[in-house]
Amino acid sequence: FSGLNSKVSANMKHIAILGSTGSIGRNTLDLVRTHRGRFSVKALAARRNAGLLLKQARAFRPEVVCLYESQYAKELSEGLKRLRIRLVTGAEGLCEISRLSSVEQVVFALVGAVGLLPLFEAMKAGKAVAIANKEPLVMAGALLMEMARRNNVQIIPIDSEHSGLWQ
Repeated sequence: FSGLNSKVSANMKHIAILGSTGSIGRNTLDLVRTHRGRFSVKALAARRNAGLLLKQARAFRPEVVCLYESQYAKELSEGLKRLRIRLVTGAEGLCEISRLSSVEQVVFALVGAVGLLPLFEAMKAGKAVAIANKEPLVMAGALLMEMARRNNVQIIPIDSEHSGLWQ
């Protein structure tokens, strides 16, 4: 453990990253490394890249890790057990991470529609959400905007296309 969470700041943001092994997830973790003491990674999730997810878990020591495709979880399970990090899988695991009480903001860097239900769960739980893919907005934009308004939740677009529109 490289002490990423050792400098605690009053303004520290507790985050979950769904899609941590993809390019946006890796860039988000680079940002966390660069701004030590400003972010605490409470949860990580990936589709199937158990090897990289384990490396990320070693570096950031989240409370919980989700591997969506459970058939790849065996490789991850033992390594996480030694680190005392809980492992969840599948769609319910993504939803659990999205509702995690210790998390303030959830970064959605998942591909396709798999992140839609966890996105709604995060918003229902009052979490700020940062969305990297446009599929949820295309599929359910009006519903998401209504949910955000009703729950006083901030939606932050973090991909170049929809961030450009938002700006």
